[in-house]
Amino acid sequence: MTTTKIHLWTVTEYHKMINCGILTPESRVELLEGCIVEMNPQGAPMLQQLNGHLII
Repeated sequence: MTTTKIHLWTVTEYHKMINCGILTPESRVELLEGCIVEMNPQGAPMLQQLNGHLII
C-alpha cells in the first residue's frame, strides 16, 4: 500500500502565497482547517461537508 502525505497549510503560508501572487482574488479560494478550498461562485447554493456530514 502506498502512503500519501498531505500538507496542511498555515495561515502564514497562505498569506505568503497571496503576497507572492500565487493566489489572487480571481483564485476564489479560502483556507479551511489547513486546506485550500475553492469557493462557490456568488449566488450558487452552498454545499458544505463538516466532519464527514453533508450540510446544505
